[in-house]
Amino acid sequence: MTGLFLEAAKQEGKTYTRQFLRDMVLNTVIAGRDTTGSALTSCIQFLCDHPEWQDKLTAEAKEVFNGNTQEALTFDDIEGKTPIAEAIFMESLRLNPSVPFNEKYCVKECTFPSGVKASPGDTMQWFPIVTNRRKDFWGEDAEEWDPSRWLDGKAKNYDDFMYPTFNAGPRLCLGKNMAILEGKTALLTLFANYRVTAKQGWEPKLVSSVTWQNDSNGMQVHIHKL
Repeated sequence: MTGLFLEAAKQEGKTYTRQFLRDMVLNTVIAGRDTTGSALTSCIQFLCDHPEWQDKLTAEAKEVFNGNTQEALTFDDIEGKTPIAEAIFMESLRLNPSVPFNEKYCVKECTFPSGVKASPGDTMQWFPIVTNRRKDFWGEDAEEWDPSRWLDGKAKNYDDFMYPTFNAGPRLCLGKNMAILEGKTALLTLFANYRVTAKQGWEPKLVSSVTWQNDSNGMQVHIHKL
């Protein structure tokens, strides 16, 4: 990714300091490692609870791999061709956003559209885990995991402010598209080759720090070769 960034900068005649590039790489690693791991854990947890969706994902994965599940997938293999994988990833992050709450600090006087005023030094917090479960946004089944709400064009009904898992507006996560691509690639590769079931008696114990973490020694599963 850094190579693509540098190549684009070269074509535009731009140069960057070593410190800028170091900070960019560090930001990508910090922001993209634990969050993606948390997201995939949530996906696997929900798929274990809903084996019918695991069947749908496996069918899509085998179609994408076209019989050769040992080959690495490319961007062209996945983009626009894997609606089931994307729906599962997005719905899992709706109920279990990797960063369940966020905050910013006010640096100058401002007024929100609601009329609420903020002063320098004020802390502004918002909670994607709450917004993502609002029944006036998502319907009476807002607490239920249902990837179908992202299929058949329904995803167009949801904007980033209804679904602030990746923030919204000028602060939209720069790695959003990469995170979704990574998530889909991992899910398709795993479920093209294996079936996953949760260990009997295992229960998730989610705790919130910077990201959602599982406080029950990770997710305990059985892996079955297809």
